[in-house]
Amino acid sequence: FPVTIMLNGGEGDGKNRFLDIFKNIIGKKYWTELESAKQLFSAHSCVEKEKLFICVNEAKGKDNYENSEILKARITTETLLVNPKGIQEFEIDNFCDYVMTTNNHNAVNIHDESRRYLFVETTSFFSRNSEFFNSFSKDVVDNNDALRVIYDYLINFDISKIIPSGNFQNHIPITEIQKTIIRDNKDKIELFLRDIVTGK
Repeated sequence: FPVTIMLNGGEGDGKNRFLDIFKNIIGKKYWTELESAKQLFSAHSCVEKEKLFICVNEAKGKDNYENSEILKARITTETLLVNPKGIQEFEIDNFCDYVMTTNNHNAVNIHDESRRYLFVETTSFFSRNSEFFNSFSKDVVDNNDALRVIYDYLINFDISKIIPSGNFQNHIPITEIQKTIIRDNKDKIELFLRDIVTGK
């Protein structure tokens, strides 16, 4: 069962540049970038067709909250019905994994029992450091030799030694940013009453 990776951090910290590594390995034919999650949820969306990765840039909570059940289903479902304009709807295999970048703590509806999202916090240490990112682009992102080394490592990595069942949803590490976001998404009345009871 797959998991959607949420890269959470500030502007200019290189979230998308990091993902360019995987876009260049996989190739644009199988990688799609969206500027809004709305493109996923429109009535005639076909973005998953013949794709392996969908990257939503700067994901916003409004789009994902309004369509949270659809998004959760898309992360795990093996097939999708697509309905191109002017064509009878048809079923496709869903081979897509989803990744989102955001600086919003409420980008998705996440709670204590959520099993479909892994939040990873990025660092602002190199933010707007053009010298670093120029070097990173030259030496890694746009370097075919470096991309080949990364590809070979990943393709030969035996994930079954870590997750024998293949069910990633049961092995999501709880990161500090994940804890913060889960708290931020709790109902405010619940937080208020909990604070009164615990005195914290």
